[in-house]
Amino acid sequence: MNNKEKIDRLYKMRFLENECDSIEQFEELLNDLSERGTIEDLPGLCKVFEDQVAEASTDDYLLETIFHIIHKQNTSDGMKSLVYGISHMLPQAEFWAEQIQKAILNSPKLLQVYKEVLLDAEKKNLDQIRELLLSIRESEPDKYSLQIDSILDGFKG
Repeated sequence: MNNKEKIDRLYKMRFLENECDSIEQFEELLNDLSERGTIEDLPGLCKVFEDQVAEASTDDYLLETIFHIIHKQNTSDGMKSLVYGISHMLPQAEFWAEQIQKAILNSPKLLQVYKEVLLDAEKKNLDQIRELLLSIRESEPDKYSLQIDSILDGFKG
């Protein structure tokens, strides 16, 4: 099975509704993608996220897989692909889109790269990310305001 087929399988399995779907199979596919996945796979992986999944641990592992791929390959290109991929998450996976933002906000290295990548992002993607960041800042101002303001200041330029 190639990476696209694995991602398609993950997408179909994400609710774990069928008898043949299991968390173990889901994690096995993610583990394989973690090792063999590329930056080009990130938008497809983003489509797999869903806020209404039966087992949240599957999306936790999906989040880890995405960041593993970004870290093991070119971080800047990975972040560009992730920015594009986030648009595939909304509105059905807004919670997970916010979790991605928080992971970036909590990593000084990723945050710096993210700011640079956002300078060249498409307006549609910027608008979606701005909305996510504003929501996070509103709900957790003490924890994230400084990082979010540093990103939003770059949008004004």
